Amino acid sequence: LIATRGSDAPVLTMDAKDYPGAYTISGRYTLKGENVTVTCKVFRASESVGEFVVTGTKNKLPDLAQLVLTKAQALVKP
Repeated sequence: LIATRGSDAPVLTMDAKDYPGAYTISGRYTLKGENVTVTCKVFRASESVGEFVVTGTKNKLPDLAQLVLTKAQALVKP
């Protein structure tokens, strides 16, 4: 589940400018035919904590988005 609301949501999104030390993710994607490649970087404040690349197909974008989220969460330290 990617987009949820409420206090029991597995992921909370908000404007990171309001929270010093917050984690952010940025990325780019390329499309070649049916294949989508996403390159992402995860930051805490302005410090890079890791990067990763995931691939999928454009007819399964929710699965690709979930993969991006899973990989990003693996880089976040509580």
